[in-house]
Amino acid sequence: RWWRSWTGRAPEAASPVAGFARDVQAVLAGPLDRQALDALQRWPAAQGLSADDVELELEMIDGALAELDLADAVARGELPVLRHQHKALGSDACHLAVSATLVEADGGRSGRLFVTDRRLVFLATPLVALTWTALRSLEADGRDLIVVAPSRGAAVRLRFGSFADARRVRWLSDHLRAAAGTAA
Repeated sequence: RWWRSWTGRAPEAASPVAGFARDVQAVLAGPLDRQALDALQRWPAAQGLSADDVELELEMIDGALAELDLADAVARGELPVLRHQHKALGSDACHLAVSATLVEADGGRSGRLFVTDRRLVFLATPLVALTWTALRSLEADGRDLIVVAPSRGAAVRLRFGSFADARRVRWLSDHLRAAAGTAA
């Protein structure tokens, strides 16, 4: 019933999994709403669906909730700061560190992505560092983040192990670019 009042229709009866997947996409396409995400998270169990049947969709919901948690923390003045000893980061304040893969035509390189107050740093060989002023745009694509930096001559595609990491990196990058006055 709650879903009908939210969207004007019930999840598709013929294929509850497909209907649920569409409903998740619809909620994620707009401004994030914690109540809608929480309700979506509970819906499969209430319908007797196995978490395995909707694993991808539940991970997407978890990612959106992680993004909202980060946004809420920052709104309270609690921008995370991680201690580090990486020479590559120098005196940068590190706000997030996650495992990632730099996707390339010949495969990819695994490494660690650091989101700092000044830049994105992908720690692998060779190191990739992109200052906020060097970025034209950041676009989310599932678990990927497409970073357009004209100085690199091509877009950089970073792939994360979870939707939560991808969404938190994109949100925090947008926030830090805006704070630096460089967001488009």
